[in-house]
Amino acid sequence: LGPPLEVLTGDYYESVASSGRAIKLEADSIQALGVRGRAYYLLGEHEMALNHWRQALHFDPEHEEVKGHYRILKKLEKQEKRALKLEAAGDLEGAVEAWRAAIAVDAAHKRFVARASLATSKILVKIKKYSEAADSCQEALNQELGGEEKLEALLLMGEVMLGWERFEEAVRWCGQALELGGDQRAKEALHKAKVALKQSKEVDHYKVLGVTRTASQKDIKKAYRTAALIHHPDKVPEEERDKAEQEFMKIAAAYEVLSDDELRAKYDRGEDVSGNGQGGGPGGHGPGAHHFRHGNQHFHFNFGH
Repeated sequence: LGPPLEVLTGDYYESVASSGRAIKLEADSIQALGVRGRAYYLLGEHEMALNHWRQALHFDPEHEEVKGHYRILKKLEKQEKRALKLEAAGDLEGAVEAWRAAIAVDAAHKRFVARASLATSKILVKIKKYSEAADSCQEALNQELGGEEKLEALLLMGEVMLGWERFEEAVRWCGQALELGGDQRAKEALHKAKVALKQSKEVDHYKVLGVTRTASQKDIKKAYRTAALIHHPDKVPEEERDKAEQEFMKIAAAYEVLSDDELRAKYDRGEDVSGNGQGGGPGGHGPGAHHFRHGNQHFHFNFGH
């Protein structure tokens, strides 16, 4: 195809402009159409790329280089559509593989690799594969992103580290997002990361129940039931009961906060949620409540429904 120096040096917008001027002078210029399509492709504007390559192939259906570029983009788009379809169907593992297959079609396509890597990282966060999610997010950051794209990647890396419970790193990444000129999202993300870091050094309700900060209510209830039964004072030897009672009360307190969406949101924001002795937690008497006595003390826990 013999693209001009502008395309080779990464000045894609100038390539779009210069080839556009050439097309005005010579509408059937396969060279100009091919170059303009290539520049649009490298900018990540795939539909515009396809349109210009189709025009070039209309004039010369067997133009080898244009046809090669066209086929690569169609193959890439096929994998991208497959990834989106699998994700929509709930096959997240399959979606990850499809995104990776799309990247492999043209690993030198920086704009697409960045976008696909971010999409992959978001899915990996959902399935709690934080190490792989961090790798994918870093791959996106390696592509020399623009302002808004870089902000998105930094915020996502902060989210990955938060889920991975690497709170100091989460604070660092969210701080970088804010320094970049981040909007309210960056401020909120940084605050959330700082709260998580602070709570990790105190009694962490999530750690007490052994769940992540992104755990669903179903996961929280299941963890509570398991932990409460394990640390039930009547289930341990006499010499371990004092310790079990203390642990059990921490479990009950954690569940009281995390099982209540409003209290959990306050806790996640770093607000004081102590003293909320409402139904469902310590001292509550809601449906599904269980009681036991040890000595002169009366204990209560609620598995809910």
